[in-house]
Amino acid sequence: MVEKEWKNDKKIKKKIKIKSLLTKKTYLCTMSLILVQEERRFTMCVIKEIGRSMMDGVHTLRMASRGRYYIQTAEISKMREEVLGAPSSIVDDMRHLREDRQRINHDIRISFDKIVAEDV
Repeated sequence: MVEKEWKNDKKIKKKIKIKSLLTKKTYLCTMSLILVQEERRFTMCVIKEIGRSMMDGVHTLRMASRGRYYIQTAEISKMREEVLGAPSSIVDDMRHLREDRQRINHDIRISFDKIVAEDV
């Protein structure tokens, strides 16, 4: 009989409902805080990346204004090796120029055919 009275007591029911509402609210608050923190992390990553690119640009400009052009990247060193590495003769240079001219003519022909095909 005491248990039934306890279950029917309105004050206790209200306390239980308030506790469950509080737990739901705290859960929602913690989830919103987690989302805000994730947004801040993402924003900070973007800000850091922008800062890095700006610093790289400033560094490059400073080095260029001082006349230092010694930056070596993989692509530049590969091109330098291609151009300066192997000894070339006049015949090789002429052959390369002829091949380049043929490639350019081929590209122009393809572009012209596309333009003509679009007009028709």
